Amino acid sequence: MKITYRFEKSFGPAASFAGVLLFIAGIIATFISFTGLLWVIIGAFVGFTHTCTTVDSQRGQIRFANVFLGIFKVGPWIPVGRDMQIGIRLRHKVYTSYSRSNRALSQRVDERIAYLVDKEGNPVLPLLYLTKTKNADREIERICTELGIPLPGTSKPLPYIYT
Repeated sequence: MKITYRFEKSFGPAASFAGVLLFIAGIIATFISFTGLLWVIIGAFVGFTHTCTTVDSQRGQIRFANVFLGIFKVGPWIPVGRDMQIGIRLRHKVYTSYSRSNRALSQRVDERIAYLVDKEGNPVLPLLYLTKTKNADREIERICTELGIPLPGTSKPLPYIYT
């Protein structure tokens, strides 16, 4: 069974919104001129490209992929070893966009992300965003049992990775 967890947009929220607008404008412009198809392709690339993680529990593999145009997944499959664990990483991001009047609009986003961690404690790839504590604990427990890796807290405490 494959489960896909969607991550952030590759170009950020402001550029992604502009890409969707360019995509819609390109569709409308295509009825007038075929150069609108160029707008459609560029808008789809900027607006719909994102990252995701796919967990294949039957094969015991995980893939962190870039999804181009919102359709094509590109990324290698990584086999999950029995000595791997799940760790949590705290991340602080700031998205800034500038207007024509030199005003900056900044959005601060604080995130907790569950990572697959190797035996040395190095993060291998991100698994999922942790939003609600109760649902996140259940989801981590389900992923651990499906992949056959030890549950956090059973062998050693859940590693926190600080950047």
